[in-house]
Amino acid sequence: MQLVNDPRHAREMSETSQLPDGTVGSQHLGVRGFSVTAPSMQELIDRMAVILGEHLDPGDELHISFNSMQNGSQEHARAKLLQTSRPWTELFFEYSALLVLRGLAT
Repeated sequence: MQLVNDPRHAREMSETSQLPDGTVGSQHLGVRGFSVTAPSMQELIDRMAVILGEHLDPGDELHISFNSMQNGSQEHARAKLLQTSRPWTELFFEYSALLVLRGLAT
């Protein structure tokens, strides 16, 4: 599968190992789309940076959609000596982004 419909950019994306973990990508008629997921915001940003560094060409339009979704929680009992116990809840999230790169029409 050719990543860009331009012979000057003959990059191949035939193996999923070329993309960071948690990433899928596709290309059609000069539009490249990538769905990226990660367990932390920092890992999401790191994966996006790899994709953009490898696949963003000068003059490309870049569109990004971001989402965070709670995927769990854990109750904690806070007990300290000589203090009133205050329970608290730790929330867990998963982060995702959709990146769309579109080459400018020539």
